[in-house]
Amino acid sequence: MIYQPEVVPGYGGEFGLGDINTTLFLSPAKQGKIIWGTGPVLSFPTANDRVLGTGKWSAGPSVAALTIRGPWVVSALASDFWSYAGEDDREDVSPFLFQYFINYNLPEGWYISSAPIITANWNADSGNKWTVPFGGGINPGMLRYRPFTTWKSRSTGPTGPCRCNCSCCFRSGPTVSKVQRLACGGSKAQGSR
Repeated sequence: MIYQPEVVPGYGGEFGLGDINTTLFLSPAKQGKIIWGTGPVLSFPTANDRVLGTGKWSAGPSVAALTIRGPWVVSALASDFWSYAGEDDREDVSPFLFQYFINYNLPEGWYISSAPIITANWNADSGNKWTVPFGGGINPGMLRYRPFTTWKSRSTGPTGPCRCNCSCCFRSGPTVSKVQRLACGGSKAQGSR
């Protein structure tokens, strides 16, 4: 679900379903100190309003990597895709996405983190290609509030995006991995709490 605030006066904001983006990763069965994977990123034009989606079918490559060093969890995700079909009256798309994730786990399930989503539109004019937010937050185990400010923005892009989310974290059980426990704010692989 997406809410797109009014960008051009007189057109109003829109709320609804956006395009569906999915990434499929293939990863080696035996990992070393770095867990990694690569695969396709796919975008399907499912938006219920023109403002909320591209109107294009798109595909491209994606790669992700993650490492855990004591209380640190560091990862990165990059993807780039291009439109290959869709509505003829809509512009072709070629977005790039890079997200790094830095998480430092503190006692009692608290953590400090930063995970901005850096984007580029390769089809845009030179002054409007990149959006580079930076920021972070300190969070309890399930609630996340990370205010960000934007260093370089498209002329119509956000100037101070904020992401808030609530995650259901299960830190124990036979199928919960060390990565899942750390992502949920645990400082080490723990048993039941």
